[in-house]
Amino acid sequence: MADLRTCGLVTTDLEMQKSARGTPYVRFMLRERLGYGEQLRYQFFEVWAWGADAENLVKEVQKGSRLWVRGDLELVDTANQNGGPTGKRLKLKLRQWDFSRQGRKRFTGADTPQDRRGGRGP
Repeated sequence: MADLRTCGLVTTDLEMQKSARGTPYVRFMLRERLGYGEQLRYQFFEVWAWGADAENLVKEVQKGSRLWVRGDLELVDTANQNGGPTGKRLKLKLRQWDFSRQGRKRFTGADTPQDRRGGRGP
């Protein structure tokens, strides 16, 4: 897995869900803009968050919000309704988030003490 930090636009509504074990979670799509002019293109991430992060996201974020996110990136296979393979997608397991033009950060227990002091991670 790779540690990814990026900014993007939320392209889907956020809806709280519960796992089989009762843990609240949310997943949503984030669009990252790459390049300029004729080279402009977009990259999409499926962002997943659990527990308190999921609850805070659902309360504060809506479709169209611009977010800064950090998490573990994984390329995963996708399947159709019959279970057959259809392709790949970028899945981001969220560790931190913030509104991209505000100074608040959302930290979870997985962050390092250096991150909490405002320093840069590895």
